[in-house]
Amino acid sequence: MDPDNQGSIRPMRQPACDVCRKRKVRCDKLSPCSSCKASDLPCRTTRATSGRRPRSQLATRHEKTLADLQYKVEQLSKSLHPHSEGTNGIGTAERASSAVAEPPNAPPSRQSSTADRDTSFEGDSSFMTHSKQATQAFKASLASTPQINVDDALSDAVANLQKALDSTDAQPLSPSHSTKSTYDDESHGLSALPMPPSNVVLKLLKRAKVERQRIFDEVPALDLTSMISHCQKVFFATEPYSIATFIIVNVSLILLLRGLSERAKKESQICHSDLVKYLAVLPKNVDCAVKKLPLVSAHSMENITALHLACSLAIESSIQASAWNLISTAARMALSAGLHRLARKPGDNEQRLKRITFWSIYAMDRSLALTLGRAPNIQDYDIKTDRLACPVDIDSPIGPMLVSWVDVGELQGQTYHQLYSAHAQTQAPETKAKAALQLARRCLEIQRNFQSVGNGSE
Repeated sequence: MDPDNQGSIRPMRQPACDVCRKRKVRCDKLSPCSSCKASDLPCRTTRATSGRRPRSQLATRHEKTLADLQYKVEQLSKSLHPHSEGTNGIGTAERASSAVAEPPNAPPSRQSSTADRDTSFEGDSSFMTHSKQATQAFKASLASTPQINVDDALSDAVANLQKALDSTDAQPLSPSHSTKSTYDDESHGLSALPMPPSNVVLKLLKRAKVERQRIFDEVPALDLTSMISHCQKVFFATEPYSIATFIIVNVSLILLLRGLSERAKKESQICHSDLVKYLAVLPKNVDCAVKKLPLVSAHSMENITALHLACSLAIESSIQASAWNLISTAARMALSAGLHRLARKPGDNEQRLKRITFWSIYAMDRSLALTLGRAPNIQDYDIKTDRLACPVDIDSPIGPMLVSWVDVGELQGQTYHQLYSAHAQTQAPETKAKAALQLARRCLEIQRNFQSVGNGSE
């Protein structure tokens, strides 16, 4: 540079020393300055970098800081016990060797190795993972070097950090990230209840396909196809099954086993002791499943059928209170599902089974209501669907008897309403006597229908 032009160049501004700048006093900018000299303080001047500080992404800066911290921690571990490589069983030596092989400022993607991706750290955040690694390295170093006098404060700090990490690991996973199988939860523990062997059930179902069983005449709401499907869900479960499915299967097996003849027992290789055992276990299963039914359930045909079958079993066992609760729930579900307004569709088997189920629930509801002195759940004025007819709806020898059963249910409902209800108690004795006479005539008419059905079957 031309020495003649040096006077025209503006000299570089000397910054104030660090102490004067912090104390916000004038600095004469000597070395040392008079203020620091008078105060007997070290005088240092830190030159500020020119321009603005470059802005970098926060995540990248934190990752570099964590990588540098990991490198320093594992270097410390190696220096405390240099001969421990290959002797520790927790993978600290392997992680230390992989960290030394990379420069400390390398990005985490370059420093990662198979040992870093340990399963104990799977699913944790980056900060939590590095904290665990650092804590384990400190603990390993402290445990393997007892001859070194380590500060108690450092040991306490490591213990507190490990305790905090352990409490974080102990927190339950959210349902969406839980790795526990939900099979038992969704099947409500019913899979643990004793059941007949699957080979016995297969024999019963095969016989039902070859030879028509009495169960389908006595309970026309059941059909073989749906029964086989439900049994497959329970005995060959590939996914959780519902409580309703479990009830349907158990009641169906009870009815199938009861209908076995002596010849069928021999052909199916079911001895009398096993039959007694099965018939003792299955009703208990139904009772256990009924107690697990939720208070509010969807009005599906599966739930309606399960409640209907469970009610019939409770009536047979003379458990009237339980039967009333079951049939009341089934009746409300049937009304919610619109079964009381279904039209007859020739050739539609599903529609036919729904109508049969509704009228069976109707008859049970009326019978239990009169027995217990309750008002029926299903009222006649709300029913739009046609009555059952033979052989259009029920094509079986006892079909007319089932149709008459619905007539009896209607009569029982009228008997409660005209003679025993709160409204009937306010009527004059003459009015009640006239109603009783009409009900008696209707009862005799139904009796003649029963007798005609019996004579026709002979």
